[in-house]
Amino acid sequence: MKLLEEYQELIERDSVEISCLWKYLQMFLYLLCAISGYASSVLFYTLWEQIFGGNCPLWAKAILLKEDIELDDIHGVCKINSDWWKYIYIDYQYENICVVYLITSFSSCLFGIVWFTLFLMCGKGGYDVTIYPGPWRIVFPAIYFNLVFTIISIYTHYNLQQGYKTLSKNIKNISSEIYDMCQIVVDVSDCEIIRIYMNIYNFYTHNLDYMCNIILYLQVPSVVMMCSWIGGLVILISRIIMINDFRILRIKIYELKEE
Repeated sequence: MKLLEEYQELIERDSVEISCLWKYLQMFLYLLCAISGYASSVLFYTLWEQIFGGNCPLWAKAILLKEDIELDDIHGVCKINSDWWKYIYIDYQYENICVVYLITSFSSCLFGIVWFTLFLMCGKGGYDVTIYPGPWRIVFPAIYFNLVFTIISIYTHYNLQQGYKTLSKNIKNISSEIYDMCQIVVDVSDCEIIRIYMNIYNFYTHNLDYMCNIILYLQVPSVVMMCSWIGGLVILISRIIMINDFRILRIKIYELKEE
């Protein structure tokens, strides 16, 4: 026999040979995207509207009005229970950042449900005739979408973390500067900052501890949302690298000699 041709082809693997974890783990991560996105949108809206009065706190710039302090009685400013925060002007410059975060969180909830449903309707992968003959075809659109949403979620989470941290740090520095004039050591906590803003906008609540810790509560679903999109992207890329849905068929063509 003479070998005429040899080549390889990718053929769809039978779905019974594919682990169900590829499907259900992906669905679980999309479910986390939906739940964490909903929690993030609710908590962030509470922070934005009920504490900061509709002003975006992310990357806001705090400015000390030194001229007003010099005009007022310095002894009145140095009182322990004085309203020292009235000498601070907050410049809210980045309203769009809060809008983007809220839209991203809500979209994570919406698209998490959509992709969860799509993977639920499709089979495990490979060749499956139960619902769709080629459920692996959903992988490539999912990769593109996960990649885009991973970038967006990382960007918005960074703005939430660093943006609020910047405002909080500025206010603490200003409060220290004010009390340095009075030669008093005062440590302004995050809860104190929340209480100050609720007084400014005349918001009152009996559950002050919840409001004080809302930024901590918000960070948890925000991290989960970001990590869920990243995890989903990693699984999808791994599925392609490992050629999970296909097998390699080696074909050889021989010429048979006549006797």
